[in-house]
Amino acid sequence: MDKFTPLISKRDNLNEREKDLTLILDNISEGYWVWFVKEDYEYMSPRFWEIFGFKPEEKKHHPSEWQAIAFKEDLPLLFQKLTDHINSKGQIPFELDVRYHHKNGSTVWVNCKGKVVEWDHEGKPVRVIGTHRDITLEKKILNVNNEISDLRARYIEYSTEKQKFFQHLLGKILSLTESEYGFIGEIKQGNEGKYLKTYWISDISWDETTKTFYQENAPKGFLFKNLKTLFGHVIRTGEPLLTNEPQIHPSSGGIPKGHPPLNSFMGIPIYYSGKYIAMVGVANRANGYHDDLLKLLNPYFDVIGEMIHAKLIDEELQNQINFTIHQSRLASIGLLAAGVGHEINNPLTIISGQLFLLENYLIHSHRYDEETKKRFVKMNNSIERISNIVKGLKTFSRNDEMELKHFNVLELVKETTDMMLDIYRKEGVELIFSGEMKPCFVLGSRGRIQQVLVNLISNAKDATLDKPSRKIEIELSSDDEKIKISVQDNGSGITEEIRDKIFDPFFTTKEIKKGTGIGLSIVNNIIKDHSGKIELETQENVGTKFIVTLPSSHPDEVIDLSLSSSQNKKVIKFQKTILVVDDEEDIRDFLKDVLSDFCENIVLASDGMDAVSVLQKRKIDLVITDIKMPRLDGFKLLDFAVNNLGDERPKFLFISGGVDLTPLQDEMLARFSHGVIQKPFNPDDIKRTIFELFPEI
Repeated sequence: MDKFTPLISKRDNLNEREKDLTLILDNISEGYWVWFVKEDYEYMSPRFWEIFGFKPEEKKHHPSEWQAIAFKEDLPLLFQKLTDHINSKGQIPFELDVRYHHKNGSTVWVNCKGKVVEWDHEGKPVRVIGTHRDITLEKKILNVNNEISDLRARYIEYSTEKQKFFQHLLGKILSLTESEYGFIGEIKQGNEGKYLKTYWISDISWDETTKTFYQENAPKGFLFKNLKTLFGHVIRTGEPLLTNEPQIHPSSGGIPKGHPPLNSFMGIPIYYSGKYIAMVGVANRANGYHDDLLKLLNPYFDVIGEMIHAKLIDEELQNQINFTIHQSRLASIGLLAAGVGHEINNPLTIISGQLFLLENYLIHSHRYDEETKKRFVKMNNSIERISNIVKGLKTFSRNDEMELKHFNVLELVKETTDMMLDIYRKEGVELIFSGEMKPCFVLGSRGRIQQVLVNLISNAKDATLDKPSRKIEIELSSDDEKIKISVQDNGSGITEEIRDKIFDPFFTTKEIKKGTGIGLSIVNNIIKDHSGKIELETQENVGTKFIVTLPSSHPDEVIDLSLSSSQNKKVIKFQKTILVVDDEEDIRDFLKDVLSDFCENIVLASDGMDAVSVLQKRKIDLVITDIKMPRLDGFKLLDFAVNNLGDERPKFLFISGGVDLTPLQDEMLARFSHGVIQKPFNPDDIKRTIFELFPEI
């Protein structure tokens, strides 16, 4: 017979009251024990062993069992405390904190209390009872303040490598909660609602494919948009979720084939100043998740909120710094454009003028066929494109005043696609124009809208580079209120993480030296200047579609005032005197040729000083003058006329090569000039403006 049998029998024969007490003790959260000293037998309750991860049947009722899993260095103090208690006949309490080894290898802190409840006639202990209370969380909480200080220091340490900080922080949380895997991420708002972008996530890859996927995507962050999951429940509701039966939870969406088991889950929303900004998710804690864990982790959640808020502030500050740098760069580009614009636009004006005269000569000599017309269209379009590049660069540094005119968008789109058709065909790109073929009008800058179209088509071509069959479709539609131009490609598409950045100045995905990142920024600014909007539709590996929407205009009467039109070839003689002032002889001669078609009284001057001499000697009705000239510029010439000619002051029409104006010069233009025409200009613009200035003719 086992020597402990009488003791067990004695326990089994307890009175009903003691049995009830035993039943209660066996089911409380604390473990309890009874040590029969003389027999060296120790009863340990089921909860006693559960604290250490064991089942009761795995262990015997003997002191050696618990001593085997206690930290050896803690046992001497434990025995000393027990001896002191016994020697003092219970006057010195028996209580201390002891470390044990959990079955899974982790450390368990236990608060051990005991008391001798039965003595023999010699004053020796017969029976000792006590409790074991798991205080692991309490011990960890005591270390939180030091941990938090360390985390804040590490955030500064990893100031340029925030990802390492969040990797370290997730490791801490996994260790504290004794979880197998988890993630930390920012809550973001997309077009379809909230989603999560991870800052760091555990590697739970289960084969080579998922391992490669993890290695490629973990550093830049995973995007979790499927909200029909446990973590999706937290993202949607902003409320914590703790479940130890995830398979049957209503929000469970299951796990992919091959995914490690999901035995328990805890998802915690992170708030900062009342704003939901982040989330932490952990999984697979051996003893499950419970509310006590939140007490331990709350300080960490506060730190996560602070750090992610700080990260967002850092990003915003960096954006402001980048914007300041960007503004400086734009100002430099603007100054460069202003400096060279005049020198570029002057020869462009000469070229376009001579082309115009040559075209008219061919028309009148009946040598102007369709093939010749196409060539002139291409040359004029190229000239306009060069001019638009200079004008476009200037839009970086300031909002240039636009010449607002009604123009036919259908005509513009057809011209642009015709211009690019042959070039793209040689590169294996099919350019297709479809949609309405009826005229539709916009009030704005024709050149700038063409710049928008050219840029979008060019980007579409680049996006299709890796496709065997490259296709770009341009579609035009309109109604009484709006006009839509769409440019669609079958390229690689735009990834979610960069969609919000594509209109940022200097943002580009192209290789170094192959992209400036200024194209779409200018496009966006131009569209806004025209009270329109630009929208994006894209799907990765399928293609991208940009949709430009502009307000329709309705000109009361669209009149052909071109000098080459037959209806204007009737004899219209301008009975006024025009003074042409420009330091470029070729431009003076070109203007003279254009004006001679309807005006006989034309006087030429090479700069402002020569023009003053003319104005002092004879009556002039209209001065067409350049702005930037040697000796005396156009503004000083206007100032002379305003202050010296009185009622005899002629009307002033400026032609500009793109110089930047001072506030005073802007004011002079507004008060005393009668218009500004930008170089290179169309001769029809000159005639149209003159007829508007002198409607009596």
